[in-house]
Amino acid sequence: MKTFVFDFEYETVTVHPSRAAAEKFAKDFGIRSPTIAATVDDLRKDNVNMDMACRFYNRFYPSTFNYYKKGFASIEVAYKSLLALAAAKTQLVKQPKEKKVTEVKETTRGRKTAFAGLRLKTADNIKNNRRPNSFGHRSLAIILDSMPDGILYEDFIAAGGRRVDLAWDLEKGTILVSKS
Repeated sequence: MKTFVFDFEYETVTVHPSRAAAEKFAKDFGIRSPTIAATVDDLRKDNVNMDMACRFYNRFYPSTFNYYKKGFASIEVAYKSLLALAAAKTQLVKQPKEKKVTEVKETTRGRKTAFAGLRLKTADNIKNNRRPNSFGHRSLAIILDSMPDGILYEDFIAAGGRRVDLAWDLEKGTILVSKS
């Protein structure tokens, strides 16, 4: 059964396939005081008064009703008119289908590095002669701290080492690369 969510504060109405869907919509969109109705009895239970019904009805129809003079004969007529108005002015809100969450493979961007899976070690009796507090100094310190076993390239990168510093040290001969 079509169920309507009336928001009398902002004068909006939406239609939903069920009461549960209407309640979920009202909660998800933070409607402060929704009136959820499918029948005249639902409007009566939510204490919709004649003033609310007239203001809402007048929002959608230019010919205004003043219930004191000639408008709705009774609150029942107002309720029926509200439901008819809602049915005419709204389209069914389609409920989104739940998407299945698939496990995402952890991948790296770009091409694979030539150092993947290799162990980095320093040559014998090497001191860190790079400028203190520089990126190169920190990168070489990571490898020196891992001695005598060395460190895997992936662990070196995860610890904050940089590939550009590794390339510079390889060129200078301070670092040796071996299979693990």
